[in-house]
Amino acid sequence: LYSGIMAGVETVIKDDPLLTCRITGGRDPIRIICDSSLRIPMDSKIVKTAADAETIIATLSHDFVKTRELESLGIHVIKTREKNGEIDLANLMTILGKMNIDSVLIEAGQTLNASVFEAGIIDLYQLYIAPKLIGGQNAKAPIGGRGIAKMSAAVQLGTPKVKLFDGDVMLEYEVIKK
Repeated sequence: LYSGIMAGVETVIKDDPLLTCRITGGRDPIRIICDSSLRIPMDSKIVKTAADAETIIATLSHDFVKTRELESLGIHVIKTREKNGEIDLANLMTILGKMNIDSVLIEAGQTLNASVFEAGIIDLYQLYIAPKLIGGQNAKAPIGGRGIAKMSAAVQLGTPKVKLFDGDVMLEYEVIKK
């Protein structure tokens, strides 16, 4: 369904995902990792499986040694413009579009989620709710970042489509562009 799947380097470091299709007969999306400083561990599943699943790392780094090492494993390392010390996500989307990557599923933690909303590059938002309560003072929210100063600055979502499966709930919203 999607040409690519994007995650941040923190997700790679903390969760060590594969970001490949688990559906029998399905195709793997192109894996796109946002890694401003090229911190991706060389022993991560993403790096170890780069020969089997097309992988792109977007970076600002000038670490030519690590870049060459990653490229020797089949990873496409691309440099993006910088915005506020991080990858310029709008610029990254333009680069990916030129590579014929026309749709990207963002499977991210709160840092990248905040960044994609701030960049205004989201068309559809899916929120998954599992029948589990975690709570706690240090519980992570789905979206981090600076937040908003006024409610008028909030990202507006359309009417949700609700899907139930395996005890989970998915809320799917179109993002209303201002």
